[in-house]
Amino acid sequence: MNSRVAIVTGGGSGIGAAIARRLAVDGLAVAVFDLNGATAEETAALIAAGGGRSLGLAVDVTDSAAIQAGVDSSGLRVPCPRRGRLHHRPGDRSQRGPQHLTPWPSAASTGPAKAFT
Repeated sequence: MNSRVAIVTGGGSGIGAAIARRLAVDGLAVAVFDLNGATAEETAALIAAGGGRSLGLAVDVTDSAAIQAGVDSSGLRVPCPRRGRLHHRPGDRSQRGPQHLTPWPSAASTGPAKAFT
């Protein structure tokens, strides 16, 4: 059994759901986090129907306590990797090399969506 685990935020729909399904096809156990718990569960059900290991959870990724609760309740073992990848803005090819990451709550509160709140 593959021991790799992925947590996909925004995995209830769109690109996040597609990423979650692809990771499952590649053999990873997938925890689908989304504000909308119903769509997260739908994505997880599609993955399970295809033979993958997944679950969907309602998680607000701007709340670190909610993230920890989601990880804890997922039942998935999330090892502290010695190697691995963090995909931050994977579609943005303008940045090369290591990036300094802005903590998510700060990035979420200053991004394009902030203009609509």
